[in-house]
Amino acid sequence: MKTFMSICGIISVFLISTFVLAQEYEVAVKPGDYWVYMITRYSDYDWIKIEVESVSDTLVTFRSTIHRTDGVELTSRFQVDILGGSDSYDPTFGGLLPGGQPPVIIPLNLKVGDKIVKPGITVTVVGEEEGNYGGARRKVLLVMFTFEGVGEAIYARYDREKGVLCENKLGAWYGNYDITLSETNLWEKESNITLLAIGGGGAIAATIMLILLIKRRRHH
Repeated sequence: MKTFMSICGIISVFLISTFVLAQEYEVAVKPGDYWVYMITRYSDYDWIKIEVESVSDTLVTFRSTIHRTDGVELTSRFQVDILGGSDSYDPTFGGLLPGGQPPVIIPLNLKVGDKIVKPGITVTVVGEEEGNYGGARRKVLLVMFTFEGVGEAIYARYDREKGVLCENKLGAWYGNYDITLSETNLWEKESNITLLAIGGGGAIAATIMLILLIKRRRHH
């Protein structure tokens, strides 16, 4: 009986651990999702568009398109494995941007204090903030990246709900330009939500006015 209970306990712990890991390291994007970064403090490039081509477990394949200031557009593909090592992603968006970048996506459902240790890199969530990205007010995580053999840590902001990179202000060894998420289909723009609400309210008001007008005519 004790042996049976011990086995049940081990199985329960395993199932709970598996569930927690599945919840903690989930990918929140799907094929067809895209977002655009404006590039500042770099004279050659205007923006870069990231599109999700495929998702397989924790591995995401992206297509990147960069728009140069001279009008030329360059495309490439790269992959990010949110549970892989430092060689599982191309931090320069398919080699189109110089220097280094933190991953374009991290697992969702992370919270302050969570840490992911991978070969060559440690990811730590150090804070939670709010900011305007892609036309909406979003809750974001401030994430610190430390790389093996590099003394200086870098910080980036990620959308808490979707896990996508929202903002990264670079400098020092990893480049001298900034990127900020400016457009996406991952969430609704607040202006669209406001217009929808106004439109709905206007329709309701018009309906009420029509009903009152009909009642007034009937009384006459």
